[in-house]
Amino acid sequence: MEYMLRNWVNFCWTSGDLVVEQFIHEIDQMNWFLGDIRPVRAEATGGRHRRNTGDMFDFFSIEYVYENGMRTHCTSRQMNGCDNLNRVFVYGTKGYTNCFDTIFNLDGTEAWKYPYAEGETTSAHQAEAYIQEHIRLVTAIRRNDQVNDMAMHAQSVIIAMMGRMSAYTGKFVTYEEALTSPMKLGPDTYEFGPVPSVKEEIPVPGAPLE
Repeated sequence: MEYMLRNWVNFCWTSGDLVVEQFIHEIDQMNWFLGDIRPVRAEATGGRHRRNTGDMFDFFSIEYVYENGMRTHCTSRQMNGCDNLNRVFVYGTKGYTNCFDTIFNLDGTEAWKYPYAEGETTSAHQAEAYIQEHIRLVTAIRRNDQVNDMAMHAQSVIIAMMGRMSAYTGKFVTYEEALTSPMKLGPDTYEFGPVPSVKEEIPVPGAPLE
């Protein structure tokens, strides 16, 4: 048990896998852009190349399908030695945006860019955004203005779980299946010592939902 708690990021029952633990922030942005509509199912693939401990995948490719036929595509990996890009792109009929500071025309030329102050860096601008969110939170607390985003956050978790479940099983997983699934990831008892009910076994796609 102590080994798994100290190595929590590599076990599905302690971290939720990298989709729920890390990639959920991009899923949050996706939901925000779409007006918090939820997908009806996830169609995902994934696997494990580099991770050498724990019981989870290290890369995913997930397509979320919506009631109107629209699809969103999410990819994520956690592998040392690889090039990385942490960005959400939203594409429209006239262009696309990196959801950070630039809107592009379809040919890749810039249509609009955030007007940075002279000497201001991208990293400093990002840090300022993190500071601003805390200012708003503390201000809301001091003014006794209730901010309750729990329903939105819970929905993002379910959507992330849909993607993980679909990749693990090799099956399409609906929102309702993820919401009502009896799947249990953790140990039978939460106490220090041996945990025989949780083993370092990698999920095999093609297995039925449990």
